[in-house]
Parts: sequence; C-alpha cells; structure tokens
Amino acid sequence: MSKKLKPQNQITKIKPSSKGDGQCQSTLQSPVFCFGYLTTNGSYNFDYFNNDKNGKLQAFEKLLVMLAELSRTRWTELLIMGKKRGMETIEFQQVHFNPSNLTIQKHEKMYIFQFDCGKKRIICYKSVNCRLTLHVVGFDFNFSAYDHGS
Repeated sequence: MSKKLKPQNQITKIKPSSKGDGQCQSTLQSPVFCFGYLTTNGSYNFDYFNNDKNGKLQAFEKLLVMLAELSRTRWTELLIMGKKRGMETIEFQQVHFNPSNLTIQKHEKMYIFQFDCGKKRIICYKSVNCRLTLHVVGFDFNFSAYDHGS
C-alpha cells in the first residue's frame, strides 16, 4: 500500500526589486492589500459605523468578499474592469480626506472598487515600492469621499 504525499503549499514571497523600479519580484499577478495608511478620519474608516454594530458587521462581510475576489483577479483584468463593473480611478486631489502617515501627490491615481452592490467603495493607492500592493487609504460609505458626478 502506497502513501499519498500531501501537496506542499507553495509560498509566494514578495520583495522589492533590487533595481529600485517599483516592481516586486514575485510570480503573483493579483493585488495585495495593505491597511497601514488607512485614514484616521472617522467618516472614511470603520468608525463611521460606531453607532451601528449590525451595519459595521455587514460592511466588513461585504468588504471581505470583495477583497477575496479582487485578490484572485489579475491586475490586467482589474485595469480593464471599468466603472460599470465596479472599478474606477480618480486623482488624489478629488479625495476629501488624507491617508494616515502617507503623502500622495495631488495628481496621483487612486483606485476605487465598489462593493455591497455599489453602495460602498474602497479607496486605494498603488504602492511605488511594490506595484502589486494597493494601500487602502479609506472608504466611501455614503458617497461623500469624492465627487461622484451626475
């Protein structure tokens, strides 16, 4: 009787390129999310739900589902999604809050992904040190984080 070998989990390591070109040395082709620069402005982080525990839990659940989906999607696919399918870009100068401990130039591109059937948005900045990383800088729970147009 032969033993079945358990497959070894392949670990993907991400590290900055030695060239300093903002690229990561990794086989990973989908985004990695970082919450280290999330704004301290309570209107654009989960403090928004301080008086609504159920709303907070529902938002966390919808966010987790969306992050899991995006984490399985290649960058090339994300970039062609378009606003109708839930992704758009704006310049940082259009955002009505500042990230925590991160300086972003006013013309830098921000990546915005809709979740909870388009009712909520996650606002991200693509890292200059590792282009796979999206820094989550805030959320738009009530369409006030930037001008949504008509």
